[in-house]
Amino acid sequence: MTSVSIGWAEYARLMLVLCGILALAIVAIRFWLPKISMWNKPATGPIEVCARFPLEPRRTLYIVKAAGSYMLLASSEAGVQHLISLSADECSAWHQKSNPASVAKL
Repeated sequence: MTSVSIGWAEYARLMLVLCGILALAIVAIRFWLPKISMWNKPATGPIEVCARFPLEPRRTLYIVKAAGSYMLLASSEAGVQHLISLSADECSAWHQKSNPASVAKL
């Protein structure tokens, strides 16, 4: 074999090893990292998103419980805006309508 053919063989082997390392990195980032990371755990605290209703791709309505009160918030490109405060009775009635199985358990 000449030195030129040995160079191409080494280059091909190097590219194969690099492709294998890249594939392993992609698998690790895609599957293993989310399972072991702390970023996936839901936040615990005084704020809870009770319901989410997407209107358009970048416009969404949220029912949020914060400090014992419920609020209807709108999210868009312009930011988040408070629309109205809701009573606990309104939210519980809505929750019972959306989850008929929970009413059957009672």
